[in-house]
Amino acid sequence: MGTIIKIVGIGEIGVQVLDDIILKIIENVEFISMDTDSARLEGSRAHRKILLEPDFEKGIPFFEQNKAISNALASADLIVLVSGVRNETEAAAPSVIANIVKNTGALIVSFAVIPFSDEKTECPNSANSGVFLLMENSDALMICPGEKLTDNHENTIKSLYDVLYYDIRALAEMLLPAGNALFDIGDICSILGDAGVFSISVGEGYGKNKVRDAVEKAVNGSLTPMKGAAAVLSVIKGGNDLGLHDIEQAASLLFDALNLDSDAKFLWGHAHDPNMSDSIKLTIMAAGMNEPFVNS
Repeated sequence: MGTIIKIVGIGEIGVQVLDDIILKIIENVEFISMDTDSARLEGSRAHRKILLEPDFEKGIPFFEQNKAISNALASADLIVLVSGVRNETEAAAPSVIANIVKNTGALIVSFAVIPFSDEKTECPNSANSGVFLLMENSDALMICPGEKLTDNHENTIKSLYDVLYYDIRALAEMLLPAGNALFDIGDICSILGDAGVFSISVGEGYGKNKVRDAVEKAVNGSLTPMKGAAAVLSVIKGGNDLGLHDIEQAASLLFDALNLDSDAKFLWGHAHDPNMSDSIKLTIMAAGMNEPFVNS
């Protein structure tokens, strides 16, 4: 049996993101929606749906509810939680869910969506409080600040949901046969286990400068700054024309672009896709940054 991945959308933002991801299709992954809103949950496209008790959003666990969540996430190797974190109350539900399953042995990776500039709550630190609450119960947390999209994402990536789809798919493809399964769950755990804040990003390049362009897009397009990371896992994928020179050039450029120390952990893989020609796709996952981004 291969790696078992379960992606969970929690609350309004989490369920919306999950439904958007399902439409774009990531194979061999189970999708689960959890929400206190029965109407929103009924409309979800997830494989499995769990209606949470109203007080669950306040961080109050319930025995039967906990049992249902544990059963739904049992046997998973990787659990991905997606939720909004506009304030501490919104972060309570995913934090409780992460806490329920943290002793199962699964790697728990959370994606926390914090406000766009016009959505900030009255308390400027409320999003930060939610982020830290969720971080306490996750192995690794990626912060997704909507207000940075205008500056960092162009071309085909037009919305936060698109970015989350690309990033979550990139994480899954590192472990799934469809993505050439270059790494096993142990490799991912070595980067993300108890990592705190992490980041993942994808960049593509075409033509003569494809390697340099892919590195620049992946590094500069990250929602959370990657420079100074203590651990990095990266995959370069290209067509049959992908050569050793391209692989070595990408590794060298990436090492310099991220300002990695000589003792930084650096895992590297490559794969060939016969449908690609004169182009490459670079995926970077980084953790242990010196100054992790938290919304101010």
